[in-house]
Amino acid sequence: NSIVMKKIILAIIAWLPLAVLAQSQFTVKGTGNAFKDGDKIYLVYKLEDTIKADSTIAANNAFEFKGTIVGKATGTLYKNENPLIAEFVHDAADFYIEPGNILITTPDSLHHAIISGTPTNEDLMILTTELRSLQRKRIKILTDFDALKPEQQKDVNTLAGFREKLRNIN
Repeated sequence: NSIVMKKIILAIIAWLPLAVLAQSQFTVKGTGNAFKDGDKIYLVYKLEDTIKADSTIAANNAFEFKGTIVGKATGTLYKNENPLIAEFVHDAADFYIEPGNILITTPDSLHHAIISGTPTNEDLMILTTELRSLQRKRIKILTDFDALKPEQQKDVNTLAGFREKLRNIN
């Protein structure tokens, strides 16, 4: 009996790494007026050292990708521009591919997409909102500086004040 028990324990230990590396399902669903019938949507993400790419055609203001993944990866959606050959892309959204149902909703473009459905993407949206607020403040400081007369821009005290404001935001 102890030999059989040892074999069972060894078999369980041998299978543990495979269980840890088990692939999990993910779905990326997009909806919104931004997705017109016939729009080609590209999904690109890096898994270990391999670039994964897929595409689909939008219909009824929606699209969907399905796949499997081990852990999570950063991914990007592109609309009507193949990122593997395009020199510049104009409409894209970064997000995390992880197990679960990832929802992408937007009324106008991927730049304004709201990404939800999985924990990391929920955190990403909170971070993005916080950074957007800081970015607006940063742009205002730079715009205010640009509006100064050249001699004011060279003033040591003025420069120090603007640098301090930017340092606080950074």
